[in-house]
Amino acid sequence: MKKLSLLLLLLVTAVPLFSQQQQEDVIVYINRLKKSTNSDKDFKVYFGDKYIGTFEGINPAVTQESKGKWIVVGIAYSEKLILRVTDKKGQEIDRLVIETFPGRSCFVEFNPAAGYGVKALHQITNMEGRKQFAETTTASVQIITPQIASRVWAEKGKLDIDDNEPVSAQAKASSQSKTEDFPVPLTDGRNGISVESTLGTQFQEEINRGKYYALIIGIQDYLDPNINDLDQPVKDAQALYDVLTKFYTFSRENVILLSNPRRQQITKALDDLVEKVTPDDNLLIFYAGHGHWDEKLKQGFWLPVDASEKNRGTWFSNADLKTYIGGINARHTLLITDACFGGSIFKTREAFTDASADIQELYRYPSRKAMTSGALNAVPDRSVFIEYLIKRLQNNDKKFISAEQLFYSFKTAVINNSANNQIPQFGEIRETGDEGGDFIFVRK
Repeated sequence: MKKLSLLLLLLVTAVPLFSQQQQEDVIVYINRLKKSTNSDKDFKVYFGDKYIGTFEGINPAVTQESKGKWIVVGIAYSEKLILRVTDKKGQEIDRLVIETFPGRSCFVEFNPAAGYGVKALHQITNMEGRKQFAETTTASVQIITPQIASRVWAEKGKLDIDDNEPVSAQAKASSQSKTEDFPVPLTDGRNGISVESTLGTQFQEEINRGKYYALIIGIQDYLDPNINDLDQPVKDAQALYDVLTKFYTFSRENVILLSNPRRQQITKALDDLVEKVTPDDNLLIFYAGHGHWDEKLKQGFWLPVDASEKNRGTWFSNADLKTYIGGINARHTLLITDACFGGSIFKTREAFTDASADIQELYRYPSRKAMTSGALNAVPDRSVFIEYLIKRLQNNDKKFISAEQLFYSFKTAVINNSANNQIPQFGEIRETGDEGGDFIFVRK
């Protein structure tokens, strides 16, 4: 029996390269992002235990001129591939389970500068991946499998698309090519693809049982003269309120919009949600305003409008926020913060899971997720994060879209268009009741 189990394990994990049946090949595009941190270090790429190639380091002085480096490889089809990246000594940096389909390409980003609690590898949508690949230079591409070279270069030739939004018609035509996108089963989660047509009546009834609540906070006109005022948060909060109530299943009576609230008003709104929200309901919390990381207390804070620079008791801590999120009995809670040091909400826990599931599975299991405009760093007053978040919500034409899918649809746009190279974050909030599901936006 043990021998049979071992044989089955070997059959599942083996990843044959250079398949003779080209129509079954999966082409995997791996993009090492342009980062100054660790730019001079080499990283090795594996599928399972099989070595694929090496991302060689470059001089940090030239990273700002580089679009990043690519490894492209053809793999014989397997339902799931295990992608691993190690340093040159063999120490594993990260691994990612990639879900694939015969004949279909997939795109993965590798962030060599990923810090604590942030995954270095993640799968992105094919549309986003194609767009990035079209912008790179041929000198930055390593094609590991010679048999796929003509297909890769032909694909790149027809992907000469514009970086502006919306995605050009040329990119849309490419995304419908026979090689890449013939009808196959689609799944939600890390691969960022939406499932719409096969959702059954039972699920429709289940998702309709609950209400969608939101608490939207924008703070910019601070009472303490030692705290700088901001220009955008109230306007950004209003814009999010408008898009949620107009396009999604957030009734106006269930959405609390607070402009320049005091600390007591924030806690009062959260207290009300503790009483109102049921296990069938969903809750979105949004905050735009000043954030502060206290190095002595190792704690992140929001600054209400009546916050005092010298009095921590007037601030609103991540600890208090997590207590409320854990205590509000929603099925799904999504926190979105557009503030300095918003990523501190993840500081004690790895931010991502490798799991992928369809919409029903994501909705079935409770979740407590957060989406932030940056990590432990300052972010600018004019937020490209909220700009692209609202744009994606407005332009989304799917009936159902998960928070994770939404996030990865605009993450790269934020990185490429922010003045200080801010990197948005997404993940679970530790010790608040997350069980692996995700918040699902339902379009009207």
